[in-house]
Amino acid sequence: MDYTTVDNVKREMQIHEDGVDDLLADLVTRASRTLDRLCGRSIQASNYFMKEDVVDEVLTARYNVDRHLLCWPHKVVVNSIKAFAYRRDPRENWYDVDPSIVTVTRMVTTEAWLEDAYLSRLGRGYMVKVSYNGGFDTSCSGANFPQDFVEIATLLAGRFYREAEGGMNDAMGIAELGTLTYTKALPQRVKETVKNYIRMVPW
Repeated sequence: MDYTTVDNVKREMQIHEDGVDDLLADLVTRASRTLDRLCGRSIQASNYFMKEDVVDEVLTARYNVDRHLLCWPHKVVVNSIKAFAYRRDPRENWYDVDPSIVTVTRMVTTEAWLEDAYLSRLGRGYMVKVSYNGGFDTSCSGANFPQDFVEIATLLAGRFYREAEGGMNDAMGIAELGTLTYTKALPQRVKETVKNYIRMVPW
């Protein structure tokens, strides 16, 4: 899933050529995957924001003093839990848990927790297997997809396009001649906006 569109990038960057659409489509996808890795804090993160059903995702979990088993699924938000199981050792069978007693907090990093009589050892060392529906929407133009995230995906794809134009230079454009100058650092607007979407716990 791409987090912006070619038309968005052309409008934002004031690109009027029709022959660059294939290049822009490739750069849009690259920008989307870059944001996946940045926000998911993992090279494994892909389609981190896309709404989809996830089946039997295996995660590490932590059992705390409040008798809650906490885990962090690999989606930006979890919309509903379909199945949940845990075990303390890879040699054990999975203990199934009624999904209705699993609670989800709708934060950027989602926590799912439950109380269960089988749990006794505090700390890490538990594994959970969870099936759920997660993500914002199935398209970047969907009603539930954050528009500020579409904007930074558009900006990043546009930056990649300017870099492609500028080759290996550290900056693009010549300020003395009155043209816009772009450095190849991550744009400040991207840096500030993306803070709201970065995972708070490791992948």
